Amino acid sequence: MTVPDTASLRRTWFAACREAGLDEDGRKAIQERVTRKASATAMTARDFNACLTDLKDRGVWKPRKQPKRAGSRPLADGDQVAKMRALWLALYHLGAVRNPEEAALAAFAQRQTGVTALQWLQVTQANTVIETLKDWCRREDFVIGRDWMEAKRELLRCLWRKLAAAGAVRIADLGALDHWFTTAGISPHTTAISHLDIAQLDQAAEKLGAWVRRSMAKKATP
Repeated sequence: MTVPDTASLRRTWFAACREAGLDEDGRKAIQERVTRKASATAMTARDFNACLTDLKDRGVWKPRKQPKRAGSRPLADGDQVAKMRALWLALYHLGAVRNPEEAALAAFAQRQTGVTALQWLQVTQANTVIETLKDWCRREDFVIGRDWMEAKRELLRCLWRKLAAAGAVRIADLGALDHWFTTAGISPHTTAISHLDIAQLDQAAEKLGAWVRRSMAKKATP
């Protein structure tokens, strides 16, 4: 399990304060009360977690939850299945897959291997499904390396390129994507994609993916 670093938690804390409607004085008052540190610069990861917990416990802020994509089918466990699921969801964001649910992924895997449930896949069979999904991603101009955080960033770049090709964004340059993070509420200020944390990257993928699918549906409408 990945443990968020101090910088990531700081961004989450400031975003939570904005969502809770707190101004600077209100934010500092909570920091002083919970951690005895009025300045966020002096706060540690544990301090930020404590302040976030305070907001949650008092019911003034709730962490954003990712939309449920699995449907009613129980999720299979394991690293290989997790990779399949991440690739399947990426293809959904890219508009290449219509149904993001676990049942649709299982049906795809069955067509590749003849196995009816993801839980029953052998290692070699699971690898076949993963490589097939990667090939599909490459056909969508989404090339995945070994670094999963960089893969999340590259997905956003790919989605932006798709929107530019569809004429949905006025500026195709990836610098405009950095600016979009602010206008879409992903980041409080214009920032490089490399500075986004995991939650922000996933949130951006959800928004851009929905935009891509709307653009594709609009183009397909006579």
